[in-house]
Amino acid sequence: MRKVTSCTLGIVGLLLVGVLLAQDAGPQQTKEYCLVVGHETITGKVKVSVDFGTQSRYANRLLKGADGKPIKFESMVVALNYMNADGWEFVSAYPVSMVTGGSVYHYLMQRRAE
Repeated sequence: MRKVTSCTLGIVGLLLVGVLLAQDAGPQQTKEYCLVVGHETITGKVKVSVDFGTQSRYANRLLKGADGKPIKFESMVVALNYMNADGWEFVSAYPVSMVTGGSVYHYLMQRRAE
């Protein structure tokens, strides 16, 4: 009787440890975000960079095509349509006025985490 009780307690203990370890995995990310930043160039085109939150602050974050060259967009709307075709959805936007004139446009986007 004592062996059965000890064995039962051991099994229950292992099950509890398993449940606690499974719960300790932490929250799962369901969405990922990026910040699309647009600067208007002298030629009137838009230079677009994207912050995915994983790169170095000083890394080149320009969107690049299949040929490895930076993609040049005619407007921020074209850039947003490009991002949407890649599965990103618009969340919010805000401009930042520069002291030297002009604005830098920031667009927060999200998609389902893979």
